[in-house]
Amino acid sequence: MDALEQLKEAAKNNHAASQFQLAVKYLEGVELQRDFDEAALWLRRSAEQGHAQAQIELGKLYVAGKGVEQDYVEAYKWVEMASIQRLMEIESLRKLKDADSCCEASRNELTLNNLSEFKRWMALRMTVDQITEGQQRAIQFLTMMRSQHGPDNPGESQQP
Repeated sequence: MDALEQLKEAAKNNHAASQFQLAVKYLEGVELQRDFDEAALWLRRSAEQGHAQAQIELGKLYVAGKGVEQDYVEAYKWVEMASIQRLMEIESLRKLKDADSCCEASRNELTLNNLSEFKRWMALRMTVDQITEGQQRAIQFLTMMRSQHGPDNPGESQQP
């Protein structure tokens, strides 16, 4: 079994990081024909398990209307969830206080800054009601994830 087949098998077996990696291959047309529908399907599966980068990429697809119907509220939901998770990761890493954890926290802060810019960009194109709806959807989803995974682990958060 080649590497791509192993990746597909792991993705089918619900491994969030593999689902994300497979989605990226579909997005970029690497080893597979570019297919936004397939990318959106695998990003959603990964994002629903709490994979923050998948949540970001899925949000971008909703903004662009590629592989999914364009929906700024749904995009805001996914990006908001990724932002919340990044904040939680930063807090956890800062508590460890070792050099590697501090470096990782700094990288997450850069990602968080970029997410904040992206959310501001989206907010300029949305009504206040749409923003509120996106935030509420994110909170509802995270609450559901916490009830399934516990308060310290809202999802898999498996990064590639």
